[in-house]
Amino acid sequence: MQFTAIGSGQSCLEQIELYQDAVFALNPGNSFVESSEFRQVIQNFIDEKGIESVGGLYPVLKVTGKGIEHIGMGTEIPVGGTRIELSFSEGRWIQRNLKEGKELPIVMPWEFMNGKELKSRTFNDLSNAMKRFRGKD
Repeated sequence: MQFTAIGSGQSCLEQIELYQDAVFALNPGNSFVESSEFRQVIQNFIDEKGIESVGGLYPVLKVTGKGIEHIGMGTEIPVGGTRIELSFSEGRWIQRNLKEGKELPIVMPWEFMNGKELKSRTFNDLSNAMKRFRGKD
């Protein structure tokens, strides 16, 4: 079993190693459980270290002998409130705020490396929904 993280989550590789049993052994072969645990370890590390991110949800790829699985996710905060979704479509990860009809494609690493002009690309809808839910808005 191997894992990696890129972007704002890259510095948490040691943390992932500490919790890899929760990621890989809690419910082996269940991509939803594995990806949820993986994302939670990264989120906890980012929160603990105060690392800035572009917001949104974390894309997860699972590579097996059968191929590559793009594991999206969705959440609703609170129930009946803001609905956020991360999906993979037409070769690109897309974050959506389904309640507001907003979407933002995730920029690929090579798009940064090519010096492509990028406007502000933050998707703070998830963190904003959490702040409103917790009464910190």
